[in-house]
Amino acid sequence: RQCPLVGYVMCHPDWKRRRLAALALTESLRRLKEAGFNQVRAVITEGNVASERLFLRAGFRRLTYP
Repeated sequence: RQCPLVGYVMCHPDWKRRRLAALALTESLRRLKEAGFNQVRAVITEGNVASERLFLRAGFRRLTYP
């Protein structure tokens, strides 16, 4: 596929729960949109609830493969 892939969004444990990951993801998505991308994909390790919530709040949809 010819679309960007978000590999990681993380921050130091001392800075967690301050919405920094959400800010970083939002800014990244804004810049990708400015660059002409209308689709972005992410791969999240199953069970990573914090990342799942972050990406769902940002408008991503969960895709499952058999």
